[in-house]
Amino acid sequence: MDLRNAFRGRRKWVAVAGALIVLVGIGAASTSHHRGHGPEARADWVTKMATRKLDLDAAQRAEFRKVADAFVAASASNRTIAQQMLRDTQALVGAAQIDSAAVTALTGRLKAEFDQRVDAVLPSFLAFHASLNGDQRGKLTRRMDRILRRLSD
Repeated sequence: MDLRNAFRGRRKWVAVAGALIVLVGIGAASTSHHRGHGPEARADWVTKMATRKLDLDAAQRAEFRKVADAFVAASASNRTIAQQMLRDTQALVGAAQIDSAAVTALTGRLKAEFDQRVDAVLPSFLAFHASLNGDQRGKLTRRMDRILRRLSD
């Protein structure tokens, strides 16, 4: 099958959907709700909000701060990586034809970045989760339910 026929019909829409997913992922990675604030300031704000919403004691707050610090450290190069991925996506979109191997490589890089961040944050998150009591876990679950409902609307 030649490349001209490769993107006909359903495959064309799958390729377009894949490109849109990449664009949305890059956009989400490169922007944030607290744009203009540094990562440390955002980590302070999140720590303060989690302490207030979950009624964390000093030890739990320290565990949560470790999670926030691990995330800040893991995403220190976030802006540079997001800009490079956006440039690569721009080159793909601007080309006469989109090469599926290039899209696959770009999504692979995005997945690798995500996996790297999860691996960096997971140990401190598990320690924080172990420090929570049942009531706090319930509050966290209810908060996540609210977020899921907002996302589904």
